[in-house]
Amino acid sequence: MSKKKFKKVCLHTDGGSRGNPGPSSIGIFITDKSGDELHSYAKRIGYGTNNRAEYKAIIKGLKLCKKFTRKQVDCFSDSKLAINQLNGVYRVKNPMMKKYYLRVKALEAEFDFITYTHVRRTDSFIVKADMLVNFALDNRL
Repeated sequence: MSKKKFKKVCLHTDGGSRGNPGPSSIGIFITDKSGDELHSYAKRIGYGTNNRAEYKAIIKGLKLCKKFTRKQVDCFSDSKLAINQLNGVYRVKNPMMKKYYLRVKALEAEFDFITYTHVRRTDSFIVKADMLVNFALDNRL
């Protein structure tokens, strides 16, 4: 992992659950602003829902981003629910999701600026994050 500090990094996350709820994992792909890989991460997170996994991926991703920047993080996810909740478009009604939402909001204070953008599952970086999700599930990481 690079020790270099950046003004901006891009966080690409995916979370998945087989069965929804079922065994879940997260995949994280961090790049510099040019799209060059800085770090990737995959881990099983136990039993849960897709939405829980999506939030857990964002939380872990932001924690990992602190190693590269405290300035700007542009977050990309294919979770329309999480992105719209974090952008204030949707209200957070579920008590468990509220807990994760508040954790993300607390992590925001550790950076100068964070953006959240919804992207399609076909986005090349989300495809890589999804591969990490499946790798973690298949290999019980």
